[in-house]
Amino acid sequence: MEAVAVLVLALLVISQMASPVSALSLNYYDQTCPKLESAVTEAVKKATMNDNTVPAALLRMHFHDCFIRGCDASVLLASKGTNQAEKDGPPNISLHAFYVIDNAKKAVEALCPGVVSCADILALAARDAVALVKNAGATMDSSATTFDNVYYKLLLQGKSLFTSDQALLSTGKTMNLVSKFASSQKMFEKAFVKSMIKMSSISGGQEIRLDCKVVR
Repeated sequence: MEAVAVLVLALLVISQMASPVSALSLNYYDQTCPKLESAVTEAVKKATMNDNTVPAALLRMHFHDCFIRGCDASVLLASKGTNQAEKDGPPNISLHAFYVIDNAKKAVEALCPGVVSCADILALAARDAVALVKNAGATMDSSATTFDNVYYKLLLQGKSLFTSDQALLSTGKTMNLVSKFASSQKMFEKAFVKSMIKMSSISGGQEIRLDCKVVR
């Protein structure tokens, strides 16, 4: 839950600098790949059964992808020779669960070859992750398996796990957000949805790769 909470604040503060495209579509693949969403959801659920850190990892992966050059799935590319890929750079070295996207892509390609971009598969996987999110290792959140606003309440009590968390109370803008989310679960959920949509609207490539690790 901590990773999700900090992500929301980062999105709300940073996304105002982005240049969103005109619109996103909720039914873009309804005709060309009607079973897309169920295929991605199944891949995420299956992986989560074996590793409960997968949901948080996918949400973080989507965030890292979008804030480099837009939501273009460039974070999924593998290094080649001396050309180091994003995923192997210092900011992304701790990302994991790439295999989940590979498995989802394989399932989608079996249903509708050459139709769905890796970027859209990653976005759908991140969406599914929200419903399944759990945090690995140490946790300061007493409801770590629930998508709620407890993190913000604990933060206001000075019960942060990291200095970077407590720093959210050091400036007026972020402190107001923490206070707002701590006081209302509904406002937290509304802000999360808004920020995720805004982040996903950051323009990026929509290359249809057959393998998400390799440029076509």
